[in-house]
Amino acid sequence: DSNPGLLNLLGGSTAGSGADGNTVQITDTGTIATTGIAAMGILAQSIGGGGGTATGTQGVVAVGTNGGGGGIGANVTVDKLGGSITTQGDGAFGILAQSIGGGGGNGANASGLWAAVGGKGGASGTGSEVDIILQSSTLLTAGDFAPGIGAQSIGGGGGTGGAAAVYSAGAILTVTTAIGGDAGNGGAGGAVTITGTG
Repeated sequence: DSNPGLLNLLGGSTAGSGADGNTVQITDTGTIATTGIAAMGILAQSIGGGGGTATGTQGVVAVGTNGGGGGIGANVTVDKLGGSITTQGDGAFGILAQSIGGGGGNGANASGLWAAVGGKGGASGTGSEVDIILQSSTLLTAGDFAPGIGAQSIGGGGGTGGAAAVYSAGAILTVTTAIGGDAGNGGAGGAVTITGTG
């Protein structure tokens, strides 16, 4: 997609941002049993939305739109306070808890006759705290790649900067400039804590 025009200066605008994930809290004291591929006992995730990718632009002078920022993954807490979890199947985690930041959107490509500047990539969202508490509980898995517990806080990847290209229209137009957009910053992950008692 593109927005052609004689003078396209869209660099001050930004594509839409990804929404933040909400807080996730799970508390269980009973018996959980699953059978099948990726049949997890407990899955708790907070995932930020990805930033919007900017539309390309063209003109005599063209400045691309910036990519949108990724949303934040919120805190995730799982409290297994008694009882048991049993899974039978490949990839069937006993507990998987994740907080994942959304990726930044890509900056717009820009092409012009005199000058072009690509849009900046959007910054990604961060991952937040992940806490798992096991108290007087039994956890048993049977299958390949089926850990008892998986806990992750993952920052999103930054958006790609937009490309820039300039096309000469003949001998008169000899001074041209093309500058690619900066990439967005990657997000940080948060603290991960697993506590087991009894």
